[in-house]
Order: sequence, then structure tokens, then C-alpha cells
Amino acid sequence: MTDRDDGFRVEIRPRQWLTGLAVTGPFDVAEARTVDAWETLAAMVETMPAPLNRDEWLSACHIRETELTCYVGMTSAAPVTDVSPDLLTIEIPRHEYLVANHAGDREELGNLYAAMFARVQRSDRRINREILWLERFSGPYRRGEPLNMEIWLPLRDQGGLP
Repeated sequence: MTDRDDGFRVEIRPRQWLTGLAVTGPFDVAEARTVDAWETLAAMVETMPAPLNRDEWLSACHIRETELTCYVGMTSAAPVTDVSPDLLTIEIPRHEYLVANHAGDREELGNLYAAMFARVQRSDRRINREILWLERFSGPYRRGEPLNMEIWLPLRDQGGLP
């Protein structure tokens, strides 16, 4: 485990809606299914509703004991209408997050998550497992490309981080 916590910040993210695809499955297939969903969305971008922010692509995820559920898509300030039946829209509530930037390989991502969890553990805060955690991109993730993203871990309790 690493203690890489330079550049972490706490930020409140406003309420938004995410329109895209849902992916669920055991951990051993969830990543491949999520990348497939990104590629499907990238191919659909021209037909998606205009209010969607094409500069912010999110993966909003929930981990359970044996599987992962992710919603991948673009955000909007209000629910969108005229959405393809292949897509869904979910609300992401206003919430406070611990945020970190990541640029590099997927293998390094686990170290950053470990550092973020360690940072929260050293504080008077906890991860809010009732809120989806977010991975924010400026475009859809593409298979095999280096990552350039932000991680947003939802926080519980009030008080600052050390």
C-alpha cells in the first residue's frame, strides 16, 4: 500500500444526472464489460441528447462483496428527455467527496485508491458506501489507452481531513 496523498482535495459536487449504460457482474468480468460499455457509448455520442455534457464522462460505481455495478455515461444539470431505450438516466445527488487525479496505467490505479482509503482512515471521516463513487474522464475511456481521470470517493461525517 502507498501513502501517496499529495494533491488530494475535498470537494462538494452538485446534483447531476448521468445518462448512459449500466454494467454489472463479478469482478473478474466487470472491467471488460465496463470498457465495452464505454466503446458502445462512444459510438452513440452523435445521437445522444444535446443537454449532455460531452466534456464530462463518468463511471459511477458501487462495490458489493462479490460484484461491481457501474453506470457509464455523460452528465447533465437536469434529467434529459428523449433518451434511447438502450440508455438509462440516474440521479447523482449533491455530495462531498475526496478527489484525486490519476494519469497513467490502470495497474497504478489500485495504489491511488489504497492511498485515498488510507487518507480517509487517518481522518475523522469515513467512505459513504450509500453513494456511488465516481471516476471522471474528459472523454470515453478507450481500451488500452493510459488513464487520465479523477477519482471521487464519497465521504461520510463532517470534519476536515488532516
